[in-house]
This record gives sequence, C-alpha cells and structure tokens, in this order.
Amino acid sequence: GRLLEWIEYSGELYGSSLDVVKRVLHSNNGICALDSSGATKFWERRWEMNVVFIVLKATPEVLKKNLISRGILDPKEQEAKLKEMETFDLPASIPHFNFQVTRTEYDVPRFLDLLKPFVQ
Repeated sequence: GRLLEWIEYSGELYGSSLDVVKRVLHSNNGICALDSSGATKFWERRWEMNVVFIVLKATPEVLKKNLISRGILDPKEQEAKLKEMETFDLPASIPHFNFQVTRTEYDVPRFLDLLKPFVQ
C-alpha cells in the first residue's frame, strides 16, 4: 500500500501505511512516533484524519540516559545522536503541544493528563 510517511533511522526503515493509519484513526485513537518530516506529512492529510501533535522534549542529560539505555555507549555516537535530536522541531505552522520528559515517575501521569481531552 501507499506510505503516508517514512524515514531511515539508525540503518532501519520505518513508515506508516496511509490506509492502516486512516482505518485505525477512523474508529480509534492512536499514537505514532514521528520525526518532523513525518509529522508534516500527517498534517498535510489532516482533513482525512483527526490529528494532534505532542512533541516530547528532553534535556541533553535525559537524552543521553535514553541513548545509554538503548546500548549506545560510544561518546562520539552519543554526541552525533544528540546533535541530530537538537534539530527536531515542528514548523510553527503546525499546532502542537510540548511535553517535557524528565525520566521520572511523574512522566506517565503528566502525559496521561495531557492526553485526556483528546481520548475521551
């Protein structure tokens, strides 16, 4: 089928089938992990599906902990990934919410509170 968006990340290909996304979002709520390019593709098709964007933001310290937990231990590779992550941002023309990730026990309840108005 047709892909709504796609990306190559860390040597792997990821993408979202347009037909599957439309079918799921027609009758359910869904969450997708997207880069800014993928989010832009979803936004361009917003008349076909209901979308809300929440951008997860984290400090470099939290991002580094995430990389380590994924087994990325080489400092040069970590630095490259951190620089890449700094470039992620949505265009100002796409309405979105920012969520500050702390990597604490408070993240899940705060995130669920943010989602409540969209999933009721």
